[in-house]
Amino acid sequence: WNWINSSCPPVSGECRGTLLSTCGSYPTSSVPTNWFGFQYPRTGNNYVCFLTIFGIPPTVSNDRTYLKGQLNSTLQMGKNYCLSFYYNAANIIQYASDRFGAYVDNNLISGYDCCNDIPVTPQVQNTPGIFMTDTMNWVRIQGVFTAIGNENSITLGNFVDSATIQFQLFNGSAANGFYYMIDDVSLIPMDLIPFAGKDTTIVLGDSVYIGRPGEVGLDDDCFWHVLGNSTPFDTVAGLWVKPPALGSYSYVLMQDICGTISYDTVTVTVTPNDVPEFKRGSRFLVYPNPNSGQLYISCSSIIDKELFVEIHDITGR
Repeated sequence: WNWINSSCPPVSGECRGTLLSTCGSYPTSSVPTNWFGFQYPRTGNNYVCFLTIFGIPPTVSNDRTYLKGQLNSTLQMGKNYCLSFYYNAANIIQYASDRFGAYVDNNLISGYDCCNDIPVTPQVQNTPGIFMTDTMNWVRIQGVFTAIGNENSITLGNFVDSATIQFQLFNGSAANGFYYMIDDVSLIPMDLIPFAGKDTTIVLGDSVYIGRPGEVGLDDDCFWHVLGNSTPFDTVAGLWVKPPALGSYSYVLMQDICGTISYDTVTVTVTPNDVPEFKRGSRFLVYPNPNSGQLYISCSSIIDKELFVEIHDITGR
């Protein structure tokens, strides 16, 4: 994450966010204990903390700190997206704010000074009047918007001018401004098709991966349960499963993206492990390799009954 305009010199270093990490070598920027208080990352090893509004009420300026990131790809025109992020209030704040949001555009607002309010309306923000006071839990803010079609960057911060914004005294013994931590920012298409995986067969004792690779945001939107049991046993985009006995096991994926729910099911069939063990001194040869289509298979002292062999290429055909 960068501050909004890298060409604008930060004011006393406050125009930038602070990366807090489990790998941090300084006590002020380590995790979970740092200058801002005590908090673990929601996931992974890092999160960002920054001063969303300068000053202490009633003396509050329009100066702001914004965080900016690049999207993986440009959004598609007319397509709906679910934008989500998590916040946590720093332990050191004296006043809490009720406004924070995320704005997606084509990088135009990078021309604004990094320490001035930006006159745009974020596509997703927390509910006005609900003050951001939770110092213990990571609180999710999410919403749906329709893309114009040229958006390729995202900016997070407080976009409301000081004359309009509301404040709430949170900790009278503290003496610091509006510091908030941010983690797990994601942007997911609303029409993403749920994918539980392809039906597969394994032998008893093996395990298999089902679903998608893990992904920030999507891991929170995928709920797994066994067919016939509506209680989820995990919340993640994909996972390894190891059925305990012979038979067929159906795993149901419920995908909930900003309230749009869809399902997919994958069946894992477990068969006996009837592959005979090689006897000591046994030989099994396939040659020549590579070959032009004709090959030889040689085996000795493997089993004393008829042997069936299936041959597949590297693509599984």
